[in-house]
Amino acid sequence: MKFWICLTMLLLAPPGLMAGPQAPAGAATDASAKAAGVAALIAKAGQVGKEARLPPHVVDVLGLGTHVGGLAVRQLALRNGSEVRAFNVSTENSVDIVIFDYDEATKSSQMFLLTPAGKLRRAITFIAGGESHSLATAEGRRRFKPQLDYWLAILRSASPASR
Repeated sequence: MKFWICLTMLLLAPPGLMAGPQAPAGAATDASAKAAGVAALIAKAGQVGKEARLPPHVVDVLGLGTHVGGLAVRQLALRNGSEVRAFNVSTENSVDIVIFDYDEATKSSQMFLLTPAGKLRRAITFIAGGESHSLATAEGRRRFKPQLDYWLAILRSASPASR
């Protein structure tokens, strides 16, 4: 009897009563725009990206397995002074996307592994010759956002990415 009363109450409850907190309407739009932008960058890398390889130690630190000689990628790259930025898509598995930012003056790098939806999977930093460091989630997200925004802005401006 209790079962039927509970079931009846659930069926008669107003819609949305049992739903959890809703994300703001703009958040869903932002997320879908970001995912569409990343998809467009993946397509662009496939069309005009240069063939490149991520070094084996980077591949290992990012948790992408063991790849003798490095991971083959299609790469969009831009240089601004001593700073080199690249958007990399694995040729083996297009869900493995890596953004890196390298400063030749300081020999420091930031690398971000992301999903095709533009969500951060892993963030690392290192200085040439030193150990790599995984960033805590909050710090990784803080550093990742401007990197992804940079590439999405490049996409919107239709700037060619080349070495």
